Amino acid sequence: MLPFFNEQELIRPQDLIHDEEDFPSTVIMTWQRQFLDAAKARYGVKQIAVFRCGIACPVYEIKLKHETIAMVVLPIGGPVVAGFMEEFRIRGVIRFVAIGYAGSLSPLTAGNIIVPTQAYRDEGTSWHYAPHDSNWMDVRTTQKLDEILTDLDVPHILGRVWTTDSFYRETPSAVKFMKAEKCLCVDMECAAIMAVAQYRRLEVFQMLFSADSLEGERWSIGKLKSHSADTYEMYLELAIKVAQS
Repeated sequence: MLPFFNEQELIRPQDLIHDEEDFPSTVIMTWQRQFLDAAKARYGVKQIAVFRCGIACPVYEIKLKHETIAMVVLPIGGPVVAGFMEEFRIRGVIRFVAIGYAGSLSPLTAGNIIVPTQAYRDEGTSWHYAPHDSNWMDVRTTQKLDEILTDLDVPHILGRVWTTDSFYRETPSAVKFMKAEKCLCVDMECAAIMAVAQYRRLEVFQMLFSADSLEGERWSIGKLKSHSADTYEMYLELAIKVAQS
């Protein structure tokens, strides 16, 4: 791993992107298309741009009573979300709400939104945005999100998460190690999201909800492919409320 070089990069998004899109200041990021389906059904969203990361990723706007927010469904992984955050940033976005699946490592996650407090940096992207003095990336918006969810009376749990680059290499020993470190779940973006946010001085709220499970001796698919449409509608409304808070 290269040392952390805290200096201006050679390739900047503003060197490549010169459009004049008028973006909302807040973006909801997710990795499940069912959230977009729910938004289309409820709000009749309008496409306002297309970002590209090998594949086209349309960006939509959701018009609410007093404001407009943007929404995008992203490919999975830290490098992708970091690149999109950079490209949103130069278009004036200052606030992100991230919501998506996680693999449960604890029965405590059941029925709760998971609010990360720290993310274990078992990925590559965060190491290019944050110093190498710790394997953990602190989440600086935890307290504020906790207060928002408490005010909304939303069941939630605070704790550590494990961010990995490779879901097909979640080995028994790795799972045992992360459980010993008191991680509630495993995801693929949190450490990267928070590293970019802190380096670029952006505000990001991350919410996770359990899908599959690594709680026992074997992997369980859980609700990975069976969450109901009502679940996505409920969590979409929650993401919008957090975005408005």
